[in-house]
Amino acid sequence: MTTSNPPMRAHSVVAQQLTSSIAQRWVKAGDQSDCAEGLGIDGRIALVHDLCDLGMKSWALLAQCVVSGPGAWFGTCGCEGACAPLPSEPINVKEETYPRQIEAAGPFVRVGMPNVVVPASSIAFAPSLLPPGTTQFQVLLTNYNFLGANYTGKVKLSTQAVPNIAPVEMVVTVGL
Repeated sequence: MTTSNPPMRAHSVVAQQLTSSIAQRWVKAGDQSDCAEGLGIDGRIALVHDLCDLGMKSWALLAQCVVSGPGAWFGTCGCEGACAPLPSEPINVKEETYPRQIEAAGPFVRVGMPNVVVPASSIAFAPSLLPPGTTQFQVLLTNYNFLGANYTGKVKLSTQAVPNIAPVEMVVTVGL
């Protein structure tokens, strides 16, 4: 019995998602150009920007596959850490004497493109739990489809260790 290879599956899933996204953009543009109002110059510019964005993501994925080498495809090099997206710059928070849990308080929205939304399920944090006295954390992206852009979103810091402490929400802008 053979098992599927997670690195190979991850790369092929991302490639399929990029191909699907490109097809969706073309179908949407075709539908808009067939309607009475037409696609218009703004629609054409938006289409070209979307396709360029997807093209850059495709090249980044291809470069990642080439750099990781054949060992990544066969699961022999243990490069999961090297293949993962880089975390954001450190985000500073007020020092507290109790541990705090970090979570996304909603989706993150791409700066300049409000229709591109990263769901909260695609956001992670390092560390996921801030120990007492810790003043920094980083935002991590768990979905390659949103790689290579700046996003704004809300982060919630909460604790259950100390009663009557209200969660703190803060807006952050990060490059992922």
